[in-house]
Amino acid sequence: MSEIDVRLRPRPRGWARLPVLDPAQAAVVEAARHRDVIARGAPSSGRTTVALAVLAKAVSGGRSAVLLVPDRGRADHLAPRAQVLAPNAVRPVRTPASFAYQVVSTWRTQRRSPLGPVELVTGSAQDQAIARLIELVPAPWPDQIPAQMRAMPAFRAELRNLFARAGEAGMDGDALIAAGERFGQGQWVAAGHLLRELLDASVTGPECPGALRVDLSRIQALAADLVGSWERDGAAAGVSAPPPVPDVVVVDDLQDCTPSTITLLGACSAAGARVVALSDSDVAVAGYRGGEPHLDLRLASLLGAGIDELDRVHGPSPRIRALVAEAASRVTQSGPSARRRAGADGDDAERPLRTHLAATPAQMGALIARELRAHRLHDAVAWSGQVVIVRSASMVDEMRRHLSRGGVPVAGGGRAFDFASQPVTRLMLDLLVAPRGGSTAEAAARAGLAKRLLASALVGADMLAVHRLLRGLAEQRPGGAGAGGRALGATEEPTAAEGTAGEPADSTGAVTEGGPADAGPGDSAAYDGRRGAAAEAGAGELAPPRPCGPPDTADLVADPALWGPPLREEADRKGRRAAAAAELAGALGRAGAVWEAAATGAERRPQEALWAMWSAAGVADQWRSRAMADDAESGWYDDQLDAVVALMRVADVWEQRNPGGAAGRFAEELLGGSVPIDTISRVGQRPEGVEVLTPAQAVGRHWDVVAVVGLQDGAWPNMRLRDRILRADLLADVGAGRTATDPEGNEALIDSTRAARKSVLDEEYRLLVAALSRATRFIHAGAVRNEHQAPSAFFDLVATHAGTPRTGGVVPLDEVPAPLSLSGHIAALRQDAARADGSERAASAVRLLALLAREGVRAAHPDRWMGAGGTPTTDAALTGEVVLSPSQFESALQCPLRWFLTTIGADGPGTAAQSLGTLVHDIAEHHPNGTREQLRAALDERIGELGYDLGTWAGRRDHAHAYAVIDNLASYMEGVPGAVDVEGTVAANVEGVTIRGRMDRVEHVDGGVRVTDIKTGRYGYTAKSVPDNPQLAAYQMALLALGQPVVGGRIALVGGDKERAFDQPALHGEALDEWRAAVRRVGEAARGPSFRATPSEAACRFCSFDRLCPARDRGRKTVD
Repeated sequence: MSEIDVRLRPRPRGWARLPVLDPAQAAVVEAARHRDVIARGAPSSGRTTVALAVLAKAVSGGRSAVLLVPDRGRADHLAPRAQVLAPNAVRPVRTPASFAYQVVSTWRTQRRSPLGPVELVTGSAQDQAIARLIELVPAPWPDQIPAQMRAMPAFRAELRNLFARAGEAGMDGDALIAAGERFGQGQWVAAGHLLRELLDASVTGPECPGALRVDLSRIQALAADLVGSWERDGAAAGVSAPPPVPDVVVVDDLQDCTPSTITLLGACSAAGARVVALSDSDVAVAGYRGGEPHLDLRLASLLGAGIDELDRVHGPSPRIRALVAEAASRVTQSGPSARRRAGADGDDAERPLRTHLAATPAQMGALIARELRAHRLHDAVAWSGQVVIVRSASMVDEMRRHLSRGGVPVAGGGRAFDFASQPVTRLMLDLLVAPRGGSTAEAAARAGLAKRLLASALVGADMLAVHRLLRGLAEQRPGGAGAGGRALGATEEPTAAEGTAGEPADSTGAVTEGGPADAGPGDSAAYDGRRGAAAEAGAGELAPPRPCGPPDTADLVADPALWGPPLREEADRKGRRAAAAAELAGALGRAGAVWEAAATGAERRPQEALWAMWSAAGVADQWRSRAMADDAESGWYDDQLDAVVALMRVADVWEQRNPGGAAGRFAEELLGGSVPIDTISRVGQRPEGVEVLTPAQAVGRHWDVVAVVGLQDGAWPNMRLRDRILRADLLADVGAGRTATDPEGNEALIDSTRAARKSVLDEEYRLLVAALSRATRFIHAGAVRNEHQAPSAFFDLVATHAGTPRTGGVVPLDEVPAPLSLSGHIAALRQDAARADGSERAASAVRLLALLAREGVRAAHPDRWMGAGGTPTTDAALTGEVVLSPSQFESALQCPLRWFLTTIGADGPGTAAQSLGTLVHDIAEHHPNGTREQLRAALDERIGELGYDLGTWAGRRDHAHAYAVIDNLASYMEGVPGAVDVEGTVAANVEGVTIRGRMDRVEHVDGGVRVTDIKTGRYGYTAKSVPDNPQLAAYQMALLALGQPVVGGRIALVGGDKERAFDQPALHGEALDEWRAAVRRVGEAARGPSFRATPSEAACRFCSFDRLCPARDRGRKTVD
């Protein structure tokens, strides 16, 4: 049994003690003893310090108090300190929603006959409910909002925002409909019908007997109503407790609260509470969720109070303060603004403002990582004293990856999870909803899912070993690879990389290398064509059952009998192969256990099914050890463990809300959602690291070093107008009474595009001010400049204050030095050692590398250097047989490296287009001279295999396209009335290479045979390109080697608006000699041991290996 060493580290003495207040701060605290107070203060002016001081003063004076902050992140940050200052208080720091929850819960439970609990509706749950309502409620949507738009996650997000604004304004469904009719907003009318269904009175009314489900936008208004009616209606309702309103309510960062918070504070004030609020509209960051920067003016009007100001800034250096003040001055201001002129009392560090301009995001990430490491090494700034701030959450993961590559430990662990984007939880959910049917599409989906399972961290199988096993098993089945088991080039399944423009490999979707079991390598008699009459006779038969074809990954994980005997035989031997076989058997065993648990778990309870899969994987102890190892991969394992635990927690809550619900439905709901789920529970505490946050996540905290990254034109500031479909912005104006009067005296909306753009720019400046004002010593600003991206005016603002040198008025690109890490130093030494000038610097680098290698630093040894030897297991070329399908011949001719990677199974799974191609080819095989009616009837019987959802626009489009392809195929067949051999297998030796594959059609015309390849794509072939088509040439050469009278080849293109045929002339003379020379070149390249990347437009257009290719900039692993 493993043991974990746990050590409790005490906090420093006096860590919660408040600093000495300056005169303005002390004046606000003193005033709060006697009256309501509203105060403004610039960033770092001590607003939070004042809020804590008011809380401590009230509690020490024997009064009850609560501190409200806009979100739970800020509440968690302040709670430990507030608890020390108010030791007897229960949860002294809350969010307004949490405080409102306490009020509503008290009303419902502290009574003679308690009612059900209060349940807050999460964003994820509301998203799922809205998705169902969009489908079920017949709302009168305007024509400009079609069904396709309403099915998009982005539309649901905008609809949630509209409902939230309606909630803030106190509107129900009928009120929203009335507002839409009054102001001519048809989208509000339609949305009102959905909102009316969503707000069923029996579910959301405060007196409903069951669980009260209410969303965050409405619970504060509901609590305000209850506080206001408590004295009047409480006794009659049987409520025995007084309203849980404290004597003092302190609000910090009021600018990030919502209008309903003002309603709640007004109710508390009317109930006798003293209200103290602190705010700064210049750093308001909650506009995306209904926040209003100038709520303090509304609160001051409601309470009849004035607005005080804090006039000093503490902490940041003068140059940082000057930058923040100028950025804030560009924000539209209402009310007092003296705080903007507040000076700073800190000292400037050396170069407190620094800018970085790179050519790519990866280079920018490397530059920022190097600067952070430099602060850690040279300025003694702890990792936790540094932060990277990006504009939006979509940029966080990318920046975290850049920092990790640069050797910077990254702090992790959020509590809002998008389970569909986390690799492990996504896989577990996908397994629970895996297709169970027998259609081609479903079988392909299962095979792809099984491949993901095997390659995942849950199993960790060696996919190259899996591929070799599948190849060996395929040789033992009819339709497998034949006797040529050692042939290089067999593949598990066709991929898009083997065809063109998404076509199935060799246009069949089957294993193109396969031939009859008795077709050995080099067998010149291996041509087997089924004549049309025979094919017609068996046209009513279904495709051969799965066991008659080569096995796939789904067969492997589902049937241990497939892989058990060969792996046991291999494991009985000694040496490395035996160990590899045992390791593969263990991985397949784990995968099979997880697969079986998922197959039986769809109808079980979610927690039970998830736990069964997790237990079957058996990785809990290993992952825990890896997460605690404090190495480069620890964060990943920590993230995945947190996600799995959070998924179990969400499953528990879902079960409570859906008694009797099955795991399959639970998985479908989570996979269909588009909103991260906040689990509320805490995640594991991580080792110290640098956080990557958005401005909204960073407010309320300060760091020594702040790197603001992504100051790109079009990104930050992002000037895209928000809420333009449903116009939630106008609804917020209606709720706040910001309307106009038209010439006829009617109430009208104020809809000015110019004003809207100014409002957006103000929001973007507020985000910038919030980010910059988090720094106390150093600010780094980063941007990218290339032909597609340019730095924004925000970057220029920082560069001006930083005094960044310019060339011709333009900031030059930074050089990207090696990282300040061991690997970076070795890279720099390698670069110096490669200098051709024979300098002492080069010689010194060589000596240092040798010393490092002698001391056991493996990266310093040349054997570990990519491109410097030591990579291949052998320098000898393959001496066995080379077997290629015609499609592989084309791939190897275009790019040997792409061919090799595809051959070993490194390519991705097939596509829906390939599934259609497979079905069309199967129908063509059974009806080689079929009429339009026969082919359509065959498609009618099997169209369900493609899994098209006719309830969606895309499904109906694809369904219609499938029939159009069949009609084109029939049109082509009508023009070829003669004898046709279908799916003939050919295997012949051409210039020392075995060409083996299946031919779609061998048409007997003009006294010979013509090889015809059916393509179900729309494009990719022309009358000019087909004469040079390598696949057709390979088929011709193979048939010629077998003595067949070949009169040419043809591409039948049936995926477009009409069928088209392009011919390749018969090969003879010089043309035949050139193609045979090409076969020799490909055969030599295929023998290895190295494979050259040969980029071209044709080879690279649909290549899956762009990030691995050494001939492409993004795939290069070395520098010149």
